[in-house]
Amino acid sequence: MNYVNEAEFIAWYRRTAKPPQLSPEALLADVFRYYVETKDSAYVLPADRTVTGREESYPFRCETIGACGACTPFMYF
Repeated sequence: MNYVNEAEFIAWYRRTAKPPQLSPEALLADVFRYYVETKDSAYVLPADRTVTGREESYPFRCETIGACGACTPFMYF
């Protein structure tokens, strides 16, 4: 997976999520898992995991570029 603008997403997560927080690598893996399981294009933190006490979400999109077995997946934040 290739990530685009992931630093902005990670900064949002650091401001929004309660401790304990995931490492950047674990967070990106969690976003990918979330997308595969839900096909939702917004990463959602439930209210009990946020500093605001409200559900928070961050939009992203996924696309695969290429053809003939040479496809490259991208996740854009």
